Amino acid sequence: MSFYSSFRQRLSNAIGSLNEKAGMYAGSSFNRYPRLYAGLAAFAAITAYVYVLLFPLLFLTGLIKAYSSITADVVDWLAVSIWLFAGAVAGFVSYRCMQARIAEPVGFVLAPDDAPKLFRLIQQTKENFGRPSIHRVVITGDYELDIRKVPKWMIPVWSSNVMVIGLPSLLCHTPEHFACMVNRRVGQFSKRNNMFTNWLYQLRSVWQLYYTALKIQRIIGTEPLKWFYAVFVPIYGFVSTVAARNDELKADSYAMDIYNDEIVRRMITANTVYRWYLQHQYWPAVDKIPAMAPKTKVVPYAKMTAAVRNKLSKEKIAELLSELSELEPSWKEGMPALKSRLENIGHDSPYMEVPDGDTAAAFYIGKSVETVTNEIDRRWYAARV
Repeated sequence: MSFYSSFRQRLSNAIGSLNEKAGMYAGSSFNRYPRLYAGLAAFAAITAYVYVLLFPLLFLTGLIKAYSSITADVVDWLAVSIWLFAGAVAGFVSYRCMQARIAEPVGFVLAPDDAPKLFRLIQQTKENFGRPSIHRVVITGDYELDIRKVPKWMIPVWSSNVMVIGLPSLLCHTPEHFACMVNRRVGQFSKRNNMFTNWLYQLRSVWQLYYTALKIQRIIGTEPLKWFYAVFVPIYGFVSTVAARNDELKADSYAMDIYNDEIVRRMITANTVYRWYLQHQYWPAVDKIPAMAPKTKVVPYAKMTAAVRNKLSKEKIAELLSELSELEPSWKEGMPALKSRLENIGHDSPYMEVPDGDTAAAFYIGKSVETVTNEIDRRWYAARV
């Protein structure tokens, strides 16, 4: 581990250790003083913009100041030298940073012909809310359904929107619940009633993209920005957590524009159960297979639907809901607690039926589902050998 990675990890751990004493207090304080929190969060977000713009502005300022000194009646060569040096350094950093490229989410890129029903759903949802446009659809191996803004430059003013769909969300959910999830996320990014919180929410992933790009590409001259993001990303993640949770609650409200509260309640409950079960039971069990059965071909995604449905009996679901209903998210998680999400839509208890019938994968991807699943399994295996 490099010094910078080690430093960033120590910083993240230090912030995390404040969860019990500071995190919960901060969350309640921010909700009690929303204007104070909004100002703090906006200041943190703008700080990164200012820092990114600092170098090109310093480059232009250096040139202007040097020219002014040279054309003065009495030339101050020391001032000229200082401004030229500062401008040259700032210009070099700006130029090298412009050479860095922000990578789009890695996964199986779907074309409209691969999954016509899925693209019709996305288009219809976009028409319902008016925005945003989706430029690409990528299938990943994580349990997720998100819209990622991928900046074209090192200044986040021009971006493409990539819908990232985790294959597990397709393999676990019913078509109705998955469609509800898509409407929820597109509505959230339409920003009709949540422009400020969604801006803060988006920047959580944008600043992380910048840091990752600079760290991986290792372009000489970008160190000032890389060092800045190494410190700034975990701090901004902490500061923006309340905004992210509020924005997720707004997303649930957007789903209520299209679906009734009972469908949204079941979707929220199922989403929480599947996420917890895959993270805490399914994947740990998969990781043990090579040691227990070395000759067994591990295809976790091809087996996922059957494994989840075999394990999630009525009794198991009841047991999980009893536990998850009281579970609170960690300090850096942008998703609110299950209890908070249900209260937000007018319910005080979760509800989930035993999963059966067609999966969203079979319905929305159709004939391409085997190809997509095999490719995600292949990538999963390749990353572990």
